[in-house]
Amino acid sequence: MLELGPGRLVTRAPAYAALGCGPVWFADVEDDAPGDPAAYARVADLARAAGLPAPSIAAARTREEALAACGARLLLGGTEVLAAIPDGSVDLVISDVVLEHVRRDALAGLLSELRRISSPEALGTHAVDFHDHVGGALNTLRFPPWFWDGGLGARSGLYVNRLGLSAIEAAFSAAGFATRPVEVRRWPAPPPGAAAAHPAIRRRAEDDLVAFARLEATPL
Repeated sequence: MLELGPGRLVTRAPAYAALGCGPVWFADVEDDAPGDPAAYARVADLARAAGLPAPSIAAARTREEALAACGARLLLGGTEVLAAIPDGSVDLVISDVVLEHVRRDALAGLLSELRRISSPEALGTHAVDFHDHVGGALNTLRFPPWFWDGGLGARSGLYVNRLGLSAIEAAFSAAGFATRPVEVRRWPAPPPGAAAAHPAIRRRAEDDLVAFARLEATPL
């Protein structure tokens, strides 16, 4: 399995191993994972307390040794790091509020790599927040693309790619996936910012009502 953008939740590796997942890959652009192997040992203890056969991490001296004990590996960098994963070897892909942070010009490449590594029966489950991550509206739509995608906006840590649900689904389709929304949360009316979107931001009107969606993606 592969989890995209796990942040500190790389510590879930012992739980994934206890559930029979393996090998497990984590891929992130920044290294936010705890370095102390004790953090992973605690999760293993919790899994065993729940009756799951978690691996022993007691002998691990480093994070890498703790992950290795779980059959897991952390890949750090952009889409290029997925080259370490063999073709057709992943049965489960997870991302939790990650895809909205992928730069617009990088999303197609990421999804193409996910298609390459997905087995014929693979399942992807992706939770996507479509609202501003500060304020919860759509005020980021006001900014021109030259600023938001290529300037301070892209480097701010608050970056969202401003793609709507239909655009995300279209990107998956172009990469060779079928998608199915399993949960969609909508605003009752367009939130602040939607009516003031920059003219270069072309979105379907129905996308301005979608605040959150959880998608399943399967290879075509």
